[in-house]
Amino acid sequence: MIAVAAAGALLLSVGLLCVRRLDVALPLLALQSACAAATLGHVAAIPAFALGGVVLPLAMAWMRPATALAARGGAVSLWLSPLWASPLWASPLRASLPWAGAVALPLAAIALFARSGSGEAVAAGVSVVALGLWLVAMRRHALATVLGLLAAQNGLVLVAGAYPDLPPTAAFAVAVPLLPALALADAWLHR
Repeated sequence: MIAVAAAGALLLSVGLLCVRRLDVALPLLALQSACAAATLGHVAAIPAFALGGVVLPLAMAWMRPATALAARGGAVSLWLSPLWASPLWASPLRASLPWAGAVALPLAAIALFARSGSGEAVAAGVSVVALGLWLVAMRRHALATVLGLLAAQNGLVLVAGAYPDLPPTAAFAVAVPLLPALALADAWLHR
């Protein structure tokens, strides 16, 4: 059950990278949160899904702007901006950078954690965290930052769910999406 939920959350992370509209991304995020909460297996799953899958997506839907979540480069393109102007970075090569990261990050996490014997749920959780942070790095939109941080939070819930003997206090601490909520509050204040 944990491996199926982890694989579902990982696939939904890839879907979040492909989506360009907030009204499509929010249901994907809620499904990913449900998959991640299902791995916890005890009472901490309720606040994990309620906060990460219902409350924060509804708050994002309430304050959404009319703009799309289209990739505009984000932090990665700002860091590489001197290189973008060179003829080496032709348009097809520049367009393939987000997809190269979306493929390389999960493969690296799976290769790293498969060797350590941690299990596929931990590897999938770390991959979800990496893809969520990649979403933050690739897009400049304030709500895309919240989406990426909430997806990364779901990855942390997956990692916590991979350990059946995790104390309930630690599971509750992982279930509370504090950083995405703070990023959403910041986006609301600066709108």
